[in-house]
Amino acid sequence: MFILGGTSYTYTFSSITFFSDMWKYDRVSNIWTQVSITGATFPPLASSVTIRSPTGLIYIFGGVDNTFSARGDLWTLTNTGVLTLLSPSGPKPDARYHAYHAKFNDGFMVMGGVRSDTSYINDIWFYNYASNTWSQTTLPTTQPNPRTHAVTGLLSGNGFILGLGDLVTGMPNCPGVVYGQAPVNDTWIYSVDANTWTELAPTPGNPSPYSKYTADVVVGDNTIYSFGGFSFDVSTCTQTYNNKVLKFVRS
Repeated sequence: MFILGGTSYTYTFSSITFFSDMWKYDRVSNIWTQVSITGATFPPLASSVTIRSPTGLIYIFGGVDNTFSARGDLWTLTNTGVLTLLSPSGPKPDARYHAYHAKFNDGFMVMGGVRSDTSYINDIWFYNYASNTWSQTTLPTTQPNPRTHAVTGLLSGNGFILGLGDLVTGMPNCPGVVYGQAPVNDTWIYSVDANTWTELAPTPGNPSPYSKYTADVVVGDNTIYSFGGFSFDVSTCTQTYNNKVLKFVRS
């Protein structure tokens, strides 16, 4: 496992630190090793898209830097720490952080995200490794509301799941709340082939509508586990961390 960049901060955001280092974790030996980055200069960065290609290259797109500006750069990084800034030809996605992404065919897909002015983006892009180009998909007529902190993952049959999270609108009038706190409890599937969004019907046992999650992992072709994160009660304006583990299975 590799970790690149990131940020740490106090509860009140009075002290924020951005990182531009790279670490490698060996799960067999249970040892962390810092990797020296050579080549291009990587900015202190957090909340970027990171994908590992079939050739072993790590692709890094977007993120937010230590000036709190969203980035639209695309980088490659080898597992030995050689960093290269790419210059894709043609149209490119807007700068953003907190975007959703997944591997797809000979590249990866990116959707949504947040701009420097904290406005949310609602689009879908595909990047192709071989041609080093981006292509944008026309948005379907029916689609979920833009959000952040959602559970996501690419499932079999080219279906991309998006569920839970915070909406762009509907933030309660809570003193001291800087970022959106309008959690939702819907779940959508995006068909890459058909370019359509379909909302899944609620099932018994769904999590509280005031829960949102920031960590997820795909297991096999149709199962996603979501763990950790935090909950926000819009009636009392209180936020708490939780230790729930959710399991989504696509039948």
